[in-house]
Amino acid sequence: MERENGPLTSVDVFSDNTVVAARGSRIEFKRADSAIRGYQARFKDNTTMTPTKIMMHDRNQKILMLTPQKTNMLVRYDTETGKNIGEVSLRFHEEVDEPIDTIVPIRKFSQLQASDTVQLVGASVNTLFNFDWDPRAPNQAVVVTPEKRFTKPTKLNFTSVATTAAGDIVAGSTDGVVRLFSSPDPEKRVLKRAKTNLNQLADPVRGVDVSSSGEWVVWTTKEYIAVVNTKFTDKNNDSYMGFAKSMGDARPDALILRLSEEEKAKHGISEVSFTAARFDNGPYIDPTGANVIEEEIVASTGPFLVRWKFRQVKNDYARARDADDRVAKPVIYKQTETIVDKTFQYGSKDVVAALEHDLAVLNLDDE
Repeated sequence: MERENGPLTSVDVFSDNTVVAARGSRIEFKRADSAIRGYQARFKDNTTMTPTKIMMHDRNQKILMLTPQKTNMLVRYDTETGKNIGEVSLRFHEEVDEPIDTIVPIRKFSQLQASDTVQLVGASVNTLFNFDWDPRAPNQAVVVTPEKRFTKPTKLNFTSVATTAAGDIVAGSTDGVVRLFSSPDPEKRVLKRAKTNLNQLADPVRGVDVSSSGEWVVWTTKEYIAVVNTKFTDKNNDSYMGFAKSMGDARPDALILRLSEEEKAKHGISEVSFTAARFDNGPYIDPTGANVIEEEIVASTGPFLVRWKFRQVKNDYARARDADDRVAKPVIYKQTETIVDKTFQYGSKDVVAALEHDLAVLNLDDE
């Protein structure tokens, strides 16, 4: 892809695996090996916008954007025409704007379904919230009422959020706590306190992801990836996941994935600084997420993409945490530049990596 307008900041994919990327004020597209004409992102007042987060919505028809220029604003673009078709500000009180640090679909893969409204889960530094916007209404601000948000008097410092296919929510924070929330009522959208806190590790959480079923949670710190199975049996011998009921004493120790000294030396990695680990989207496209079975976990550090086969990770999880003969060994792919964002394509194991100035597509089926 031709270099222009500075570095890449964010990347996403259509269900047909067309790639969309933000580079400075430009929105660019690429399909297979061919670049597709893009456009410049602008606010409604025609001033230039620099998106740092983009997310597909409404079955590829819309792109949602966040920008540090207006930290409390969500912008909605028509994918085909390149027109700004809506802007809305987030507020927790009628007159107080609230920054939006991150957004995810209300349910995993719901962005692949047609929708006239925008329903998201978002996070600001101290609040997790449900965001409901009907662009057909004349509103220029969405006021998130107290029952639709989770916060505390002390700083929570949320860093990341992810959702399951059922709408359960996992959120990570800088204090090392990973919180599991049950899916809000689809009508009232009330967000109650977390059912389970996975807080046995104190390292700041950089990113979280969750399998479509909610059974597996992965979170990322600077030097390692942690994996936990949320399924457990309570004292009555009933089976639950940690989103539906507190795991209590059944809360397991996480399996830790990290690079060994030998692996770092082999690839010339002087310092590990992981970006958020992600599950793949499964071998088949399923907009409901009901039948997705994940096969991969990928993270990155500097110019290195690091991949673990999920089946091997699950095998290791079933064994003692201090076992020396781990099955899951990372496969490391070196790129030409630092990886700033990444996502899996649909129906394949291809990873789209946004480098600082270029896009790379890695086919993991080759390994």
